[in-house]
Amino acid sequence: MLWHIAWRNVWRNRLRSLVIASAIAFGLLGGVFSYALMMGLANQQIRGTLRTELGNFQVHHPEYPADRDLRYALTDVDALVEEIRALPGVVGVSSRIVGTAMVSSAEGTAAVRIAGVDLEHVGEISDLAEKLVEGEYLSADERIPMLMSRETAEDLEVRLRSRVVASVVSPTGEIVYGAFRVVGLFETINSVFDGANVFVTREDLASLTGFAAGAASEVIVRVQPRDTTLEVAAAVTAAHPELLVRTWRDLSPLLQLTADFTGAFGYGFLAIILTALGFGIVNTMLMVVMERTREIGMLMALGMARARIFWMLLYETAFLSMVGGLAGIVLSVAVVGYTQRVGLNLQAWSDGFRAIGYDPIVYPESSTAFYFQVAGMVLATAFIAAIYPARRALKLLPAEAIRADT
Repeated sequence: MLWHIAWRNVWRNRLRSLVIASAIAFGLLGGVFSYALMMGLANQQIRGTLRTELGNFQVHHPEYPADRDLRYALTDVDALVEEIRALPGVVGVSSRIVGTAMVSSAEGTAAVRIAGVDLEHVGEISDLAEKLVEGEYLSADERIPMLMSRETAEDLEVRLRSRVVASVVSPTGEIVYGAFRVVGLFETINSVFDGANVFVTREDLASLTGFAAGAASEVIVRVQPRDTTLEVAAAVTAAHPELLVRTWRDLSPLLQLTADFTGAFGYGFLAIILTALGFGIVNTMLMVVMERTREIGMLMALGMARARIFWMLLYETAFLSMVGGLAGIVLSVAVVGYTQRVGLNLQAWSDGFRAIGYDPIVYPESSTAFYFQVAGMVLATAFIAAIYPARRALKLLPAEAIRADT
């Protein structure tokens, strides 16, 4: 009976109820969409960085990360690659030689990281071939090929098929020079990565620097799902305690910060919106109590327990919030679902997005569990907001309330 009365009371002033329910609905839509947008940006950045740059974890000589010196190499790397490939969850493994270099053309010079990739397996750990905007990928059929970003090519004023000279410090400490031909230009979502990297074949870089046969600077590993990264990395560490195994979180602290705090920021933003809506609910319910002072006094005079009046007002608030919350969640599911399919085009700010490693085409993401959590947060906000107006009603004296002007 109390539930039925509370529901009917909600719609006694239909316009006011619809206004506050609409405020809740659109406030939730804004909060949920903001959360989904932040999660989409963060997950796209993480997936893109892992797929193009880092892999899920990397294996190095313990001394290598300090200065990326080619002297600190992994030996018998092919056997290590096959051993890791056999582990459960591993979907890609490849080795490469990595050093620092100066790449020069007739018009300029650029300091870059030069990576010699294993052509047979590089596609397992990197999607760089899909990022080509001009030319073709590295090939064993091409003599001394090099990939560089379109940004680096513009800085050096070179075109496809142009020859450039790379100077690299060899494992013995000597500076060696090699000529390469630009066969392809790439562009990723991260302009910092683009400007700092060039790619050649592992055989060409090993030949240039005198790198030992069967050796490499690093082994990059991809696993699926991403949650198994620590487990697989721990297995490699247990089998080879003499090597340094670092996950993507260790390799990129900024990416770790993005992964750890994006969700928290999203929930915080949603909490701020719900707090503001809570004050709106308090104001609405105070108005309800003031308008129905005589009615509440009459119910008390007829013997209705104060506890029942308290719960009646709480139920009214809950119903009002549930209507707005349900509408907000339905709207959010529709809007997030649509933009998740078609993407949100932010190309107008593409340069700024690429500067910080984000894709200008954003696909908001959210989970079913999140919507249930939002529903719980709305109900909690409603009950908390209803406490003060309900207590205010309980302080009314029946005789005075009945005589009160309406």
